[in-house]
Amino acid sequence: MPAWSLCIVGPNREFTTSRALTRWDFEHKVFAIRRRGVHRGRTRERLLAAFPGYIWLVANDAWDTLREVFGIVSFIGHGHLIEAALASLMQIADKDGVIPTPEISSQRFALGDKLIIQGDGVLAGQRAIFQNLIDDDRAMVLLDWMGRMVPVAVDERDLTFEVIEKPKPRRKRRHRRRHRHRSTMMVASA
Repeated sequence: MPAWSLCIVGPNREFTTSRALTRWDFEHKVFAIRRRGVHRGRTRERLLAAFPGYIWLVANDAWDTLREVFGIVSFIGHGHLIEAALASLMQIADKDGVIPTPEISSQRFALGDKLIIQGDGVLAGQRAIFQNLIDDDRAMVLLDWMGRMVPVAVDERDLTFEVIEKPKPRRKRRHRRRHRHRSTMMVASA
C-alpha cells in the first residue's frame, strides 16, 4: 500500500501541478468543489480547489525531484492522520475528486467556527475549524496537525462549539497625581 503524503504547492497552482504530476505518473489527488459565479455577464459553474495549496501525493522517496521539477513548496508529512483524511475525502468525492457541496449551509455552524470533535474515535477531543457541510450529516473541518491545517470529514453530530472563557478584566488601578511640595517649588524659583 502506498504511503500518502500531503504537500503544499504555491498559490493557485493545484491544478497546474496536478497536470504535471499526471504526465510523470505520480499518484496524487486534488479535491475540488463547484462554485457558481458570474463571468462576463454569464452565470457559470467552475471548479475550484477545495483545499487551496494542498495536494495528496505518493512521493515514492522522490522529495527533491518533486520540489525542483514540480514547484512543490513543502511537505506536511505522512501518516495515519493524512491517510484517514484522504480516505474520508475519497468516500464523499466523486471519481473526478469533486466534493459535493449542498446549496444550503449548515444552520448550526458557520465558516470559521472553532469546534471540538466529540465521540470516541481517533479524533475525539481535537480542536477543529468548520469549513462547510458536505451532506446532511457530514461536515468538512480543518485540524491543526503539526502546525498545518489538515482537512478532515467528520460526522456533524460529533461537533460542538469550543467554549473559550475570557479572563475577567482586571480592575484598573487609580493613580494619584503627585503633588510637589511647596517648599521645593519655592527653592527652585529663588
